[in-house]
Amino acid sequence: MKILYLSNHRYDFSLKSTYNNGGWIESLTESISKIKDFDVNIAYFAKRNSPAMKIDGIKFYPVDFNNKLFIDRVKRYFELDKPLRKKQTLALIDKIKPDIIHIFGMECFACDFIEEIKSKSDVILHIQGFLMPIYNSFFPPYSLYSFKNFFRAYKKLKSRAFNSLKTIKNIKYYSGRTEWDRNLIDFYSKNYAYFNINEILKSEFYESDKWTIKDNNIIIITSTISDVIYKGLDIIFKTSKLLIKKKINFRWNIIGLNYNSFTIKFYEKNFRTKCNDLNIYPLGICNTKEIINNLLKSNLYVHPSYIENSCNSLCEALMLGLPTISNNVGGISSFINNMENGELIPSNDPSLLAARIITICNDKKIQQTYSRNARKSSLNRHNKKSIILSTVKMYNEINSKKYEK
Repeated sequence: MKILYLSNHRYDFSLKSTYNNGGWIESLTESISKIKDFDVNIAYFAKRNSPAMKIDGIKFYPVDFNNKLFIDRVKRYFELDKPLRKKQTLALIDKIKPDIIHIFGMECFACDFIEEIKSKSDVILHIQGFLMPIYNSFFPPYSLYSFKNFFRAYKKLKSRAFNSLKTIKNIKYYSGRTEWDRNLIDFYSKNYAYFNINEILKSEFYESDKWTIKDNNIIIITSTISDVIYKGLDIIFKTSKLLIKKKINFRWNIIGLNYNSFTIKFYEKNFRTKCNDLNIYPLGICNTKEIINNLLKSNLYVHPSYIENSCNSLCEALMLGLPTISNNVGGISSFINNMENGELIPSNDPSLLAARIITICNDKKIQQTYSRNARKSSLNRHNKKSIILSTVKMYNEINSKKYEK
């Protein structure tokens, strides 16, 4: 069976994307490629004139995403580069003739011309997130700061969010992993088939030592967030201020952001405080080994995002058995059972977050309970064999047209 994977990923040809050393999509495609009778093809964002390549049985095909030249950046800014990607992708589909096209995320470039793609092959969309809820949660729920620098991104997201509703109407097959994404598909789609497919984490998280209770003189908190305003960096700033007032000795590491990140500079300006003065330390983009080392050295993982479906970095922390607190948003409650394998708190509640950080870090019994249960539930949820079997079954059912809602 020929499978074509479409996503907004870029690759370094070691089966790893260029962001944080790869993720679950790479793990899935690598696993499926090793199964007999499966022909795996990946369209990857690439510099102009990049070659098609075959590595470990997976065929990689370039889709132009060159942004080095000034004219290319101008085209991207005004979204004039879409026709070229459409032309290249449709030509690639005609060349490969895949039995199934597997698209990752409603934000994928392929969703801009989903009707043409659907006419050529069966399409399944893996739900990474929903753009309408992101659009609704784009700005933090207060008006203390000037957000004018984010208006273009907000306007662009608004357009993509409403276009995503058209995408949903054009797709029958979905895969997802939370009650949240399933409910939203049920709300927006009339005729669909939904497959529950969990994510395969990077192999290092299965093989790593598990987290153990720390006796540090300093509390080490870790969060992994990206450089967008709705990921909750403001919550980290506000919570850190409260912890300092309580004279708590702590360090808050942030993976994914560096000192020059837009949101770091934005909140430093508006809080009139440097992040280091609040014991906040951006670590930048880390490779897998660095991520694991930082998590294992931490006392607690905190996920402050205002909206999320399922967060890969949260799943990684849970897999290691690191005690975790997360905002109760989107699909997070499908991964954390409150007060069992972690804690869920209301969004935008830095006072409660600070209180729970102090309580958990002072109670080894709570830490041990959360750690043990997080590890156990994660091993079950991210079981490689089970996920691969479910994915293959999904492909076979779609290909044979036997599946009905």
